[in-house]
Amino acid sequence: MLQTRIGHEIAFTKHDDHKYIELDSEIYDGSYGYISKIRIDVQNNKLQYYGSDLSWHDIASGVVLEDDYIGIPVFYSMKYVIDLSTQKYVRCLLANTEHDMSDYSFYYGAAGAAPQMRIKILSYTNVNSAIESYVDRVIITRNEPE
Repeated sequence: MLQTRIGHEIAFTKHDDHKYIELDSEIYDGSYGYISKIRIDVQNNKLQYYGSDLSWHDIASGVVLEDDYIGIPVFYSMKYVIDLSTQKYVRCLLANTEHDMSDYSFYYGAAGAAPQMRIKILSYTNVNSAIESYVDRVIITRNEPE
C-alpha cells in the first residue's frame, strides 16, 4: 500500500549560467503512475510546477537565488509534497519560503509499470559548456503532515 503524502527534498547550489534546476518524481504502484515535477526557472526568477495538463505553470515569481557568498557556494533547500490520494501537490518550500500548492494537480494515469519510485534531479544550462553545481541531502519522506 502506498503512503498517501510523499515529500521530496534536495539541497543544491546555483550557477549564473543555470537555466533551470528541476526535481522530478515518478511513482508507480503497479496500476497507476504519478508524475510530479518542480523547477526553478533561474533566468526568469520563477518557481514552477508540472501540471496534470503536462505543461509548466508558475507558483511564484521574483525568486532570486545567489550563486555564492564571499566566494563560497550557497546551498538552497527545495522540498515539495504530493498527496497520492487526491493527485494534488500539497506545498513547496524553497529557501525557507513555503508556497501552498493544494489547488494544483499533478499527472496521474494508468500505467502497468512494476511498483517503483524514480527521482531525477536535472540541471539545465544556457551555455554550451559544463557548469559546476552541487547537490546534497536527497531526502524522500512519507506520511507528511497536513
